Amino acid sequence: MQQVSSFLEGRVRQLSPQNMANLANACAKLKVHNQRLFSELQNRAAVDDLGAFKLFELTMFVHGLAKLRYGVPELYERFFDEMVVRYDWESQAVAQVLDTMRRKQLHCHDTLIRLMLEHMLKNLGEYNVHPLTQAVYCLLELDALDLTESIPSGLLVMEEGETSSRCVMRLFLERLKQLHELVPLTPIQRLHAQHWCAPTVTEMKSNITCNHMLSRHFVDPFTMCQPP
Repeated sequence: MQQVSSFLEGRVRQLSPQNMANLANACAKLKVHNQRLFSELQNRAAVDDLGAFKLFELTMFVHGLAKLRYGVPELYERFFDEMVVRYDWESQAVAQVLDTMRRKQLHCHDTLIRLMLEHMLKNLGEYNVHPLTQAVYCLLELDALDLTESIPSGLLVMEEGETSSRCVMRLFLERLKQLHELVPLTPIQRLHAQHWCAPTVTEMKSNITCNHMLSRHFVDPFTMCQPP
């Protein structure tokens, strides 16, 4: 892959949007660092018409760059602004863009995060284990649950005494429980769910911990998340 990336130096102008997205994704997966190539990709992305990119190409491209720890703030802001006006979101793309912001926390985009939250709540039944656990973990790492207060009330069916953030976490956990009942989660999937209980994100402003909520919904399968 290093040889391929070297071959593509000076040829970035010939790449289609899908080629650019695939290249960034491949370099990220294989941990190939080619600063000259990445600089050429960034320079082109800074001036290209992003309307020519399909949504999955936008998310794959910036996610790949974020995993490689490359890209100036203006580049991410430009892509995030374009994503806000798109409507054809799928769960994997939502998880990718939230993970991009988690990795580049100085470049967060509150409007886009709200859009991702709304998509998740409107289409929660379409979220399988991987995009669900990844997206929720990223929301917690981004400390984004406060943004639930501005979500349309029709998307939240709150129980008595619930805050909006606690309601959203309950809904996410209920979806995870549904998935577990359909197909028991594997040990690695349970571990990913336990990441919701990581020390940096455990304490919630609703005065309830992720540990307590997980134990409420998963007494048997998530014994590792039982409160002390």
